[in-house]
Amino acid sequence: MDNQTCYFWVDFFKLALPSLLVILGWITVNKLTVKREMEKGRREMIAKSVDGLCDAVDRLFEYANDYHSSARNNKLEVKIKITQSDLSQRVSSLAQITSNNKILTDCLISVIKLRQAISGKHFEDEHLGPIENNSIHEEIAEASLVMKRSLFELKNSQFLLSTPLLED
Repeated sequence: MDNQTCYFWVDFFKLALPSLLVILGWITVNKLTVKREMEKGRREMIAKSVDGLCDAVDRLFEYANDYHSSARNNKLEVKIKITQSDLSQRVSSLAQITSNNKILTDCLISVIKLRQAISGKHFEDEHLGPIENNSIHEEIAEASLVMKRSLFELKNSQFLLSTPLLED
């Protein structure tokens, strides 16, 4: 190879190498940005779903307290059943967007316990008036709080710190 050809390749690499590095850098940054945005969207979707589920738990709590505090109301029974079913399906659907199976299992168990607290006693029977025993209201309140606590735990698990805080 002669000197002129050598200089040509040196000049070529002086120009091509920085351009190649810029292109590779742009591709890498673009892929990382897309991945970060998708993860952010997933976390926000879970957070929004949990907020909606907590609202549903609050409505269900109100329906259940109203139902057990008054004469039998068939329309309210149907509302309770629909809200319970919707709550169960919405919690189950979170499995598609979260990978935290332990917390999700806790949420599903709390849905079952809330359903049992609401409709396990004094439900769909021919009662004429409110329940005399306040323990059912306490069970419903406790199950509602456990349900909301497990939902908040699921929501908060999406935003864990990646590095521990430095201690002073």
